[in-house]
Amino acid sequence: FFLLVEGEGRVTRTRPDGAQQTLGRVKAGSLCGVVGLSEHLPRPATIAALEPCRVLELGTGLLEGSARSEEGRFAVQLREILCLALNDQLRAANAHLIQAAANSGEWESATVGGWRR
Repeated sequence: FFLLVEGEGRVTRTRPDGAQQTLGRVKAGSLCGVVGLSEHLPRPATIAALEPCRVLELGTGLLEGSARSEEGRFAVQLREILCLALNDQLRAANAHLIQAAANSGEWESATVGGWRR
């Protein structure tokens, strides 16, 4: 996986018809390629630099270890950071899906925290 240290990139995916679809942008501080760590599948998206970028590649070996050693404590902290990053991505995806459903007229707000059809 990767950490975008400097710069900005565009996130795209290839649709089934072969066309490119822009999914969003990433900025400095973004962790990229995290989903591929656990799924061991081809990456679902591609990031292309929109300006000069500096990227740090973080090998999966950095995630191994227990809290008994200095390297292991670093691995535990890195896993915690990855969990927070995935949580942020999941919240953003959920918000996007809720907004898309609301805009389509198929869903209406039932309560502050829930939705109904």
